[in-house]
Amino acid sequence: GQDGFTCRCRAGFIGHLCETTDQCYRVNCMNGGECRQRAGRFYCMCRHGFIGQHCESVDYCSRNPCHNGAQCVNERDTYRCVCAAGFTGQDCRYEDGCLSQPCVNGGVCESTLGDIREYTCACTSEYTGRNCELINHCSSQPCFNGGQCTNTGISFRCQCHHGFVGDVCDQVDHCSAQPCMNGASCSNVGDGFQCHCTNNYHGRLCERRDACSSSPCLNGGSCVDDGRGEYSCVCTNLYYGERCQLTNHCSSQPCLNGGTCQNTMDGFICRCVQPYMGRRCESIDYCSRNPCLNGGRCRNDDRGFQCSCPRQYFGRRCENGHPCRNNPCLNGGVCAANGRRSYTCTCPETHYGPDCQSINHCIRNPCLNGGSCVNQEGGSICLCRDNFSGPDC
Repeated sequence: GQDGFTCRCRAGFIGHLCETTDQCYRVNCMNGGECRQRAGRFYCMCRHGFIGQHCESVDYCSRNPCHNGAQCVNERDTYRCVCAAGFTGQDCRYEDGCLSQPCVNGGVCESTLGDIREYTCACTSEYTGRNCELINHCSSQPCFNGGQCTNTGISFRCQCHHGFVGDVCDQVDHCSAQPCMNGASCSNVGDGFQCHCTNNYHGRLCERRDACSSSPCLNGGSCVDDGRGEYSCVCTNLYYGERCQLTNHCSSQPCLNGGTCQNTMDGFICRCVQPYMGRRCESIDYCSRNPCLNGGRCRNDDRGFQCSCPRQYFGRRCENGHPCRNNPCLNGGVCAANGRRSYTCTCPETHYGPDCQSINHCIRNPCLNGGSCVNQEGGSICLCRDNFSGPDC
């Protein structure tokens, strides 16, 4: 040294002459801290990010986490920011929404975190709204049976618990059991309910399928459900049939003179009333009154009617009896009319007379020698030629 010597001090002392006690002896500055002494005391010069007598604690404030002029305070294992007026949040980064005292009617303001001024008001029971500016109509608990009350500004609305309806949930909800079937809607009516069925169903609970749902009626026909699962079709005038599938050829009323029209597969037929006939009952049926008498057959013609009489009768209406109608010729005689009132019998050889009523005794030719036989009542006589005589000539 300058004095020509150097002192090698014992542990615990320092100085040119080892005259000073080493305050850093046995002192352990942690986390890379350097021990120094001043005015007879030691202190640790800590590295950035550490604090404490021996640099044993992390300096959470070294990163300057507090914003907007806030004061950072290290605490155990963390830090705390003391915000300047008008700011809030853990790091004082948010404006204090409560600074303007927005909550009215005794509401308590509490700042919330956000990029702009945010806050909530804890209102008294009599008020509601963002700033407690609205009267709380729900404060009197107007909803019954567990209904949830919601303010609407000028009044309130009740959200009813399952099983209840009404403005204040004071009525039993008969629809809560979903009694209506097949997609029907339910509405409460008095002390009961009413089901509003879809187009395909009917019944108190809409339990019955509408037989008309498949639109079975054709050609504009109207379907009528009988309530028992069956239907009937009311057809327009132009069609008929179970489903209005057949053309109504009678729709134009083709039958005249009171005739009744009946449809067929390919057209129509007319059922005429007397005295009419024809395809459309357009002609008078002169035969309808049976003008032909005595079994005569009537036939209509252009002049009226004509009668075909049985053999025993004649005349325009078969009104005249035939002379031979009563078989006047006896014993196999054949009758032939002579005009309208007389007749002639052609008798067999065994008989003679106007009606063949007499026996022909001359059939055996009893007269001999050219004698002529003449029948008489009960027998015959012979008219003999000259030179002959006797009963048989």
